Amino acid sequence: MSSNKYYVYKLILKDKNNKFYIGSTHSPKIRKGRHYNELGKGTHHNIYLQKAFDKVGRNKGLLEFKIISEHDKEIDAQTEEERLINETYDINYNMSKYSKGGDNISYHPNNKEIRKLQSKLVRERYNKMTPEERLQLSLRGLGDKNPNYKTGVWSKEYLENTRENNIKLAKEKGLKNIKSLSRYRKEPWNKLSNEKIIERRKIIGDSVIYCEGYLFPDLMYAEYIYDVELSSRILSDRLAAREFRIATTEDLIKYPYYDITKHSIKRRNTTEGVFLRTVMVVWDDILFRSLEEAAEAFEISAQGIKLRIKSKSELYSKFREAREDDVDNLKVYKKLRDYNRILAERERILNTKRISCKGKVYNSIKEASEELGIKPTTLSWRARSNNKEFEDYFYIIKRNV
Repeated sequence: MSSNKYYVYKLILKDKNNKFYIGSTHSPKIRKGRHYNELGKGTHHNIYLQKAFDKVGRNKGLLEFKIISEHDKEIDAQTEEERLINETYDINYNMSKYSKGGDNISYHPNNKEIRKLQSKLVRERYNKMTPEERLQLSLRGLGDKNPNYKTGVWSKEYLENTRENNIKLAKEKGLKNIKSLSRYRKEPWNKLSNEKIIERRKIIGDSVIYCEGYLFPDLMYAEYIYDVELSSRILSDRLAAREFRIATTEDLIKYPYYDITKHSIKRRNTTEGVFLRTVMVVWDDILFRSLEEAAEAFEISAQGIKLRIKSKSELYSKFREAREDDVDNLKVYKKLRDYNRILAERERILNTKRISCKGKVYNSIKEASEELGIKPTTLSWRARSNNKEFEDYFYIIKRNV
């Protein structure tokens, strides 16, 4: 066989099911040897094929390696391989529907255990890296450095080729559209976001960084301590990000440099603490650092807090989004200190709304709940519902509260 050719093959297990595995290769002899060797040792990457082979006593005499087609270009071989996999997916051993770079984990029977192990190994490896190594890792997959940009299943060349073949196949089968065309991309998926990151890091340069009361000699050391990318927060004008910035002259005089042997910073992810996507909330004279924090205090959803902020009702007049000066002028929410006040406000809101339930008016949701044996949240939902079944449930709002 020519060394300049690319081949699509079947690895057939001649048992009672006669199922097969489809692949592509540049070196059929080497690939065949690898399949046979791994199956014989019980270490083959395809668990379905391995289990079926184990059932026949790992008898290599029942294996047949068969070349289906040959191609001048690798991309053509991969396209044909993918077409055959999808056409015979119900009767083959392939786990992924893609020819290269596909997902071999989602369809694996032990996928949960595999993902846990992968996550553990990645974290262990990342924690051992220096700040410089972490930076190099983050820059490795930018733009055309991304391994899928030129040759992977999401590469422009591959998708264009696949698109042409799928259009041809659709016409042959009389189909109106092809769902796989939605995978077509004109640019690498992460090109724009990574260009922005590079631009932000150029602006920050070697500047001293201020983060939540401490100074850091440069951006990389701050990111090492926080274990998160910080450039977007440092250059953001969002209120919630004001504790992350390029240090000013005043900061250099006022704040100490972070000392890892003396100081401690709680590492946080993007769903905790004061970060960019956070909306800070004010109720009365208390500042909540996020919607989630306010929602937890008032025992409603974050969306519920948003609605109260936007509401024009006097009932929620003490709720608003934080302003720039609130961070300096208001006290930050503390659960133990503010618990009784928040509890009283929850009771006030609950008792302010009179509710009519099936012709009877109750002075509060709480009163109706206790008499009817229905949860307050259920009554509240019924009162707001447009369902005709609950049209005799509605609020009667008290005025001047």
